[in-house]
Amino acid sequence: GVQFGRKPTLTPHQRAEVATMLKDGKTLRAIARHFNVGVATIDRIKRSIPPA
Repeated sequence: GVQFGRKPTLTPHQRAEVATMLKDGKTLRAIARHFNVGVATIDRIKRSIPPA
């Protein structure tokens, strides 16, 4: 069979790193620039993290 959908931009390890950077108070733009992705990608990851 064929796998549908776009491949994830960031690996699970990178997503965990994004969560840590957000916790450390880094801006969405700074994180996006660090991983060379859009701000919307980082915002989507941020929204998928359950509030502490």
